[in-house]
Amino acid sequence: MAPAVLSRTIQFVFVTTMIGMLTSMFGLLFVMTSGGPEASTYLPEYYIWVQQGQMNQPALASAASTALFLIMLVVGLAEIAVLRRAGREG
Repeated sequence: MAPAVLSRTIQFVFVTTMIGMLTSMFGLLFVMTSGGPEASTYLPEYYIWVQQGQMNQPALASAASTALFLIMLVVGLAEIAVLRRAGREG
């Protein structure tokens, strides 16, 4: 078990790594399937970029990026709660 001094650092690294893995997973699927049938595997980051750059809809791009941020925030907070609970039990 890691020393108690490092527990906050370990939690931070774990949560940021998991968030990075979740967002990069969409990129992997997109590359492996070339967008899938009728572009069904659409990257959230790519969708935001298209809405801003090509469709000239900055409000929709901003709303989509805010939604993506909130989803990742909820996932991160859930992971922290699970790590704290596991730390108390272990």
